[in-house]
Amino acid sequence: MYSPKNILFPCASLILTDCLAAGEGLIAYNLLNFLGKSGHNLTVLAPQVKLQTAIYNAEILALGDYEFFPAPEEFQYLLRWRKYCKKVEKLFNNEFKNYEFDIIHYMMPVNINQSYSPILKKPLIVGPVFHPWTDLKPEEYSFNEIILKKDFPIVGRIKNHIKRYLKKINKEKFEKTLEFADKIVVTLDCARKFLPDKYQNKIVKIPIGVDTYYFKPSAKLPDNNTILFLAYIVRRKGLEYLIQAINIIRRQIPDIKLLIVGDGPDKDFFIKQTDDLKLNDCIEFLPAAIHKDTINYFQKAQIYVLPSLCEPFGMSILEAMACGLPVISTNAGGPPEILGERNKNLLVPPRNAEALAEKIMQLLFNYEKCKHIGFENREYVVRNFDWRIIAAKYNKLYDELCE
Repeated sequence: MYSPKNILFPCASLILTDCLAAGEGLIAYNLLNFLGKSGHNLTVLAPQVKLQTAIYNAEILALGDYEFFPAPEEFQYLLRWRKYCKKVEKLFNNEFKNYEFDIIHYMMPVNINQSYSPILKKPLIVGPVFHPWTDLKPEEYSFNEIILKKDFPIVGRIKNHIKRYLKKINKEKFEKTLEFADKIVVTLDCARKFLPDKYQNKIVKIPIGVDTYYFKPSAKLPDNNTILFLAYIVRRKGLEYLIQAINIIRRQIPDIKLLIVGDGPDKDFFIKQTDDLKLNDCIEFLPAAIHKDTINYFQKAQIYVLPSLCEPFGMSILEAMACGLPVISTNAGGPPEILGERNKNLLVPPRNAEALAEKIMQLLFNYEKCKHIGFENREYVVRNFDWRIIAAKYNKLYDELCE
């Protein structure tokens, strides 16, 4: 039986949210909420907070609204992050010295971290660490991640100098954080290889979770040839290849339907792609839904598809599986490990519309197979990824560090 702890979270994602389509922010919210329900007393900081529901047993310290979602261009991102870190550092050197913390848990983002833990001399956990975005060309992150405003040459040079300086500081702090960390939590085994060899003995694997009490199947899996894509709409999610796949599928399944749920900087591009291919009768664009409302879309679909060019984890995959859906995704990043051996035949290479179309049609032509895969997915997620199970693993880790 674990004992409750006083835990400090110096950064719970760039944006801590229970409603916006910000994956890391939603993960942080859910993990914190279930840790609070476990009896821990939580002190939580984040650069940006957008909550509709309070986190259980948590004191959230507002340090300013730095607007990290939607993501700003790189110069603003680095500058805002540095300002936030300075505020946190001030708290560590002053007020936090009088707090009785048992553990410091630095959650996200782990790519540009902090090294304040020696000030309080408390056990430090870093993570969850995700598989990074890899094997992407710069233009594949997003069509619109280009600064539209042209700086004067001297301004551009100054900005580039400041960016190099801030990146250097962030790298130094990240390396110190790994050095001081007692444990580094990775969400997947495939994320281990991106951490230096000298820290491998600190690594603990704890995945992220899904609330299977809330995300659950409808009474019957729909037989409606409806595909669901639900994500922040940027090019790296691979949506252009799914739209191309729908263009292939409609020749054999005229009543194919793709629901695209979400907003993002590249949405207009994909709307134009749909118009150019004359797919408006097959594809429907819907605005981003509040997170708790996404279940309505999962329960209306027959198949969930996430064709990312690379995926750090795949939270929406877990939610779709919890709702009893078969899932088709790419073999890049986290999805192969989440979907597991039983679903390996539903993985396709990134950027391959023909392979996507083939896998989708295989399922749509076999409704009983859809039901069977969906049922097994639900059982697998309930046994391995429910947030209550994930929180229990963190409780065990906290106890081990405080012995």
